[in-house]
Formats: sequence, C-alpha cells, structure tokens
Amino acid sequence: MEKLVIFEIGEGNFEKGFPVKVRIREVEKSHWTEFAGRLPASSIIPQQYSEWQSVYHNLPGNWLITIPKTQITHVSTKEACYHAAQKFQSVFNEWLNQPSVRQLERQFLPQIGNWQNVRFILQTQDSLLRRLPWHLWDIFHINDIQPEIIIASEYKPSKQQLKTPVKILAVIGNSQGIDIQKDLQALTAKLPGAIIEPLIEPSRRELVDKLWHQPWDILFFAGHSCSQKDDTWGEIQINASESLSLLKLRHTLRYAVQKGLKLAIFNSCDGLGLARNLADLRIPYIIVMREPVPDVVAQHFWEYFLTVFAAGESLYTAVQQARLRLQEELEDEYPCASWLPVIFQNPAAAVLKYPQPRHWQKIGLQTGIIAISLGFLGGIFWWSIDEFKFRNRFSYGDKVLVNFGNNIDKEEAVKAFAWKNYQLVIQKLTTYLQKYPNDVEARIYLENAKIINKQNIKIGVPVPIGSNPNVALEILRGVAQAQQEINNQGGVNGRFIKVQIADDDNQPEIAKKVAQRFVKNQEILAVVGHNSSDASVPASDIYQAGKLVMISPTSSSTKLTDRQDRTDGNYIFRTVISFTISADTLVEYAKINGKNNIVICSDSKAVDQSFEQAFVNAINNKSLQLINDVNCDFAAKNFQGEAIIKNAIEKNADAILLNPQVDRITPAFEVAKANQGRMLLLGNPSLQTQKTLDAGNIINGMVLAVPWQAAVSPNKEFVENANKIWTEPGLITWRTATAFDATQIIAAAIEKKGSRRIDVQQALSHNFAFSGATGTIKFLHYGDRTGDRIGKAVLVQVQPHPQIVNRYIFVPK
Repeated sequence: MEKLVIFEIGEGNFEKGFPVKVRIREVEKSHWTEFAGRLPASSIIPQQYSEWQSVYHNLPGNWLITIPKTQITHVSTKEACYHAAQKFQSVFNEWLNQPSVRQLERQFLPQIGNWQNVRFILQTQDSLLRRLPWHLWDIFHINDIQPEIIIASEYKPSKQQLKTPVKILAVIGNSQGIDIQKDLQALTAKLPGAIIEPLIEPSRRELVDKLWHQPWDILFFAGHSCSQKDDTWGEIQINASESLSLLKLRHTLRYAVQKGLKLAIFNSCDGLGLARNLADLRIPYIIVMREPVPDVVAQHFWEYFLTVFAAGESLYTAVQQARLRLQEELEDEYPCASWLPVIFQNPAAAVLKYPQPRHWQKIGLQTGIIAISLGFLGGIFWWSIDEFKFRNRFSYGDKVLVNFGNNIDKEEAVKAFAWKNYQLVIQKLTTYLQKYPNDVEARIYLENAKIINKQNIKIGVPVPIGSNPNVALEILRGVAQAQQEINNQGGVNGRFIKVQIADDDNQPEIAKKVAQRFVKNQEILAVVGHNSSDASVPASDIYQAGKLVMISPTSSSTKLTDRQDRTDGNYIFRTVISFTISADTLVEYAKINGKNNIVICSDSKAVDQSFEQAFVNAINNKSLQLINDVNCDFAAKNFQGEAIIKNAIEKNADAILLNPQVDRITPAFEVAKANQGRMLLLGNPSLQTQKTLDAGNIINGMVLAVPWQAAVSPNKEFVENANKIWTEPGLITWRTATAFDATQIIAAAIEKKGSRRIDVQQALSHNFAFSGATGTIKFLHYGDRTGDRIGKAVLVQVQPHPQIVNRYIFVPK
C-alpha cells in the first residue's frame, strides 16, 4: 500500500530551531498518524551551504543562468566544489543526528518500514530549507530503496490525470550560449501520443495568446531563468531581449490550470522562485532546478527523466532515477549535479503518470486523426527547430559565434549582454581584450555595448564563420576597425554604428535566408557582405528585391552586378575589383614570364565559375594556349594530384592556375605538392589566406593577383591604425581593407543623404566618391567599383619569411 509522509517544518529560524510535524497515512485512507518534534538550532548550516554555493556558482561552465555581478569573484575548481559539498553533507547530517531529531525518527520510522511506495513531501516556507539537498539525509540510505523528496505547495489541486493525446506547449526562451535543440529532440523522441507545439523565443503577447486560447497538459520551458528575493520571485528570459516575471502571468496561468494544465517543467536555472510563483498560481506539479545548472547537466536530466516517465513510471520515480544517473555518470565532471532537480506538488495530488500506448491505441478512429495531427505538427516542430537554429546564426553580442579559446570573461560578457547588463559587458570585454586583443568578435560586441543607449545605425555583416573562420575574421577586422573609428569620432550625424554579425557558411541557401532576415528587419540600413560569390550572388537577388543596399567586400563575380532587375535602382555594390581585372593581371604576368601553355584546376561544385571564365577570356585575348585535355577538378572523387601534374607536363604545360572555391582550398595544395616547382603556380584571390601560408614549402613561389596589399597600400594611415589594433603580423589582408571601406562607405552615404534605406542607395548611386583604405572608390551605375585603381590588381608571391624559419608570407611582386 502506498504511503504519504508529510514532513512539515513550521516557522522558525536557524538561530532558534524549527518545530516539526510528521504526518503519515496510507494514500487510500483518510486517517493521519502524527508525530511532533524539533529541528535544533544551527548557525553552521546556512554558513556551510553558502560556502558550497559560492564555490559552485564560480565553477567554469556553460550555465543556463547569468550569475549576478555581486556574486562573481573568481573561478573555482571541481576539487574545491567536491570538498565544499562533502563538508556541507557532513554538517548537514550532524545537524540531523542531534538528539531531538533522533527522538523524532524513532517515532515515525517504524510506521514507514522500508521506503518502497512512499511519497515523502517536505512542507516549509523557509527559502533555505527548500534549497537544502534533503535526499542526502542518512535515514533515506538505510536500504537500497529511497524515496524522492518533494517540496509541497499550498493549495488543493485537481486530481485529473494525463490523457492521450497529451498536449505540450514547449517554450524555448533565450538560448544564448546553450544548446536547446537537444531538449526539443528529446521531447519529440521520448513521448508517444503527444501533440507538441514549440514556441521559439516568443514575445510576451505570443506566449499569453497560446496559454489563453488553447488547453495544455504540460508546460515545458528551456532557456535562461533566475530566482531572487529569497526565492519569492522568479523570472524567465523568453527571448533575447525580453525577461518576464511569472507573477506577471498569474491570470494567464490560473486560467491555463482551469483548462487542464497539470505539470510545469522548467529545465532552466535556479528555479525555486519560479516554483514558488507557479505553486501560488495553482499549477499542480512542478519540476525545477534548485541551483544554477550547467547546460549539459540539464540536457542529460531531461533525457533521463523523459525515458523513465514515458515508460509509465510515476513522476517521482522518473525524477529519482534521472537523479541517480546524474550522480553516476556526470558528477565526476559536474560536481553535485544530482542535488539540483526538485519536484513541487500538493500533498493531496494524485500520482502523475504518463499514459501508456495500450490506453490510447483503443481510441480507434481517433488514433488516425491524432496521427495526422502529429504528422502535421511534427513538420511544424522540426521547422521550428530549424528556425531556432537559424536564429542562433545572428548576434549583436548575446552569442559566441567565433570560437577564440575558452575564457571566462568573454563567456560572462556574452551572458550579460543577453541579460542587458551592458556595464558588465563593457567591464568583462575590456579585461578580456587586454589579454586577447585580436578577438575581433569581442571588439565588435564591446563597441555595440558602449553605444547601446545612444542613437545608432544598424548594419548586417554576413560572414562564413562555420565554413571558413579565417576568412570571416579577415572581413570582421575591417568592419570592427571602421566601427571603432566612426564611433570614436562621434558617429554619423550623432548616430553610432552597431553591427549584427551573421554566419552564412558561404552556403547559397543559408545566405538567401540570412538576406531575407536582414531585409525583413527594417532596423538594418545596409549590409556588408557576403563573402564568396557562391553566397553573394544568390543573396543579392533578395537584397535587390527588398531594396536593401548590399556592399560586398570580397565577391568579384561578374554575375553579382550583371543584373536586369534595376527598374527601381541598383542596390548591389562592391568595394573589391571584379574578376575580370584580377584574371587579366595574372595572365599578363604569365605572358611576361614566358609561360604560354596554361592548365586550369577548378572546382565543379562551386556555384559561381566567373573567375575561370574571366581567366579563359584573358588567355584568349593575350593569345596564350589553354590546355583543355587535362582534367583537373578539385571536386572529383578520384582526384589525384600526382596524375594531374604528370599529364600536364606531358601536354607541355608550363603554368597551372589553382582556382578552388574559398572553403575548399586543401586539394589545391595536393597539386602544388605534386608540382615540386616544375610549373609556375598561379592562384585566384581566394588563396590569399593564412591556411595557404600554413601549407608551407609546397606553395613557395605561387603568384596571386589580389585586390590590395598592405605593403603597397595607397592609404598608409589605415595600415598604421590597423597595426595598432591587430597585434599579430599577417592579420590585415585585402579582405580586411575592402570590408573597412564598405563599412566606411555606408557611414559616408548616411552622412551625405540620410538614415533611411533609400537614402543609402541614392547616395551611392549619384556622384558618390570616397577615399578609403584601398584608394578612391566610385561606383558605376550597375554597382562595380571604379576610381583610381580600376585598371589593375596587385601581384603577390608566396616567399619564405625573412626572420622566421619555416614561415611564409605574401610579398608584392
């Protein structure tokens, strides 16, 4: 027979002690057996818990909460946390081994027997007593069977059970720095017969509408949350810019309970304040975390819990078994993980179990309807996951998009940005950049935080962080330098540059979605990007149709500006010279050096082939010989550099062009290695990257035609300023300079004409001229660059570094 044990701790304090009443009854009976006792005074319990809590809060990790500034002291270690936990557990059980408690135990333990089929409910209003890990009490470890310790709420709930189909509202709040996708995947994979509706980073209005207009059985929240004011107040961050106290949802949640809400799960941090609010709002069952929880611990708890709960075990058993797995599998890496989950419920509530298939399979025809609904909603669900993942490609400062090593200051700064604590952002990033001055993402976020309360000009900067981080960083350095210089000079007509970074992976479909997002966001006045022609060309169609200026600093494709849809004016520009100029310069170099027979190695998977076509045209114009019967395709499955070089030499080739797509340059090095200096190596502008130099001696002597080179820059001031910011040699490339110019041009256009999208377009389209890092820039009516450098590219050659052994650099020819 199942027994209910209520351990009620009355009003008191740790200085004088607490009165205790233990009530026991069989669940099916109404008679209670009662025992009275007392918990002794103990000043050491609050002290030792506070010491453990301080060490725990300062563990390095990917937390689901931003620790308040006043609590941040220094980073602690796992060993220190283990020690503090053991010390607390020892004093905790010493406190509960005092004579007054032992006397109480001798009265009520014989009435219980073993702990099988026992619900042990702790009832107290003291916030610290609620936080204590009561499952560590020695009395629960007398035998192998242990109860799950439940925190009581204060009302009489409905005794309704879950019925199929179980309707779940999955609210995914701000996920900066954490991986919520696994929570969503576990929810759909583990619960049969459920209708799950995800609500991704909703506004307050969207959340309220869902709770008022539809009945729900379970409310699930994942994201950032916190409790304050002695756990009397809890807050969730429902999106990147909006936090919400649950007290502000009291009418909505009470109505949701009337319509059948039975369980609220907050797989988020520090949830006792949330639980108090939810209990007051009469939600029958609540699961929260009693302290800040690392992301990985929350994910594993959720997976373990769902597995057991879906199998038909009670809510208590599911939480307890999840707790035991956390203890066995994660506590070596994440101290005290098993202390965190806790259930709140009313003592009068019936045991909550998940309905099993044998019940809902009997529904017959309705099952078919449910299946259709699940198929439809499942499509919506996975679409929502994709949308959620896509949102994580954008950041003003609330997400880490570029991995630059593991540093607690940057992690804390990004979390603070998400919680709008911009003073903490500035403090943390200023400290961080003293140690890591070349982290361009941190520089942009710092500048964004500094001007957060000022009038600003928002620009979007899409770069290939996921597929080509080195190239992305080169572009971002130019944007960051321009942003800093413009803002330090007072902005543009009193408005300051704010940058939203986006990761497009240089993928056409992603680039188009990024473009659609920027077009839809009316606050974005212009875009600096995209990088590769594969991304820029398809994205440009979106910008042109949406009438949003795009200035590409790196895409030289002729397709970018060969447009027919200019009836409302041209919105696509570039600060880089076109492929036609680069190809002609490179072919001219080959001709001057007596290299007349040329093989081209290209990538057939590249969406844009403009450089190859421009190179072929230049060969024909200069009466050189293109050797067509050497098949050199970097995308070929049976690609063999040795065989290609052998075949090329047999065809009397004396030069070979390496023309890979920017994200797939490694096969070009295989050809270079096989060549061993026998033919002149030529390269497209994409090959001017650090990755090329890292290939070492095999690319020694390769010649590229690039848009700009620091050593021969027409703007020495830009190079000097860049060298003051970026402390490592070689970080300033042509992409940095052209991105700097693109950002400065947007500011100049706004200053000239105004701060609307149409103002930017009109300024650039009518007699615009700007003196930038790469020279004077003007635009032809279709967006190509003209000015004092229209006629040539810069030839550079890979040569050994003059001071550093086994290092290579690009040297102007």
